[in-house]
Amino acid sequence: MAGSSDAQLVAQLESKDYGVSDAAAVSILQRGERMVGLLLALQGKTQDYAGSLGNPRGSMSTVAPFQRGLTQEQRERVVTVEAAGLYLISAIYAGSLEFASSALLTDLDVPAVDRRAANKAEYLSRGFESARRWSAALEKEGLSALRDRGENPLKSAHLSFW
Repeated sequence: MAGSSDAQLVAQLESKDYGVSDAAAVSILQRGERMVGLLLALQGKTQDYAGSLGNPRGSMSTVAPFQRGLTQEQRERVVTVEAAGLYLISAIYAGSLEFASSALLTDLDVPAVDRRAANKAEYLSRGFESARRWSAALEKEGLSALRDRGENPLKSAHLSFW
């Protein structure tokens, strides 16, 4: 991975090989904020992500990728490449791939007792819109300033990873 360009590394998130996509995520985090623009370009990449994201000790499970015949509800519990990209932007902000239990989103506008973890199309769209605004602030102010203010990439969308 060390010899890969930034663009090649992001493209490796689309690999169906667990080891390749997982290693790409680790390398992207290591490269940090310069990767945000390339990760934003993953919006709309709805193919399944083969790697793992989230805290391995967390209690949240996702639906295994590459299964056929899933219901809409089950599909919303699959981590796609676009969801992985959004997760990695948040991981860069947090400084860790294990900042959340999983790469499934939840809507913070819903009462806590009613919240569900799901990568609904609406959540992903809101998340990318928020992350784009955050990215513009990142370019102007830098990561440290945004961290100091608690301005995470999903804050304006009122979303969080579970």
